[in-house]
Amino acid sequence: MNEHKIYICGNDETICDGCTDDRTDAWKDEIGTTFVDAAADVATKGGADYQTEHQFQDWHGGRFDQFYTRCALVAVSSDAPKWLIDLAWKAAGAGCEARDEYIAKLEAEADKFEAENAE
Repeated sequence: MNEHKIYICGNDETICDGCTDDRTDAWKDEIGTTFVDAAADVATKGGADYQTEHQFQDWHGGRFDQFYTRCALVAVSSDAPKWLIDLAWKAAGAGCEARDEYIAKLEAEADKFEAENAE
């Protein structure tokens, strides 16, 4: 077990902020889970422990903005070694990519449904 860990945002509102619209808002919980799963996979494969943090205020001016090093929707302690910071950025990137791909899939399905019902 490592002394430091990666903290992954598990707050669906924060994960989806600015990424969803009327067609995809109903799936925020699934989108959030997709993000967390991808980020956690990278953290684990990279040899880091991780913890999912769900409190909205922690990610919006709270403890992760004040006392930690933020790597987008992931954070590490301010004294984390460089390898862990680099891994956190990689985990955040993987999570965002998985989130965006899932949203694109939902949007395509919504567009198809709308087109079929417009006829």
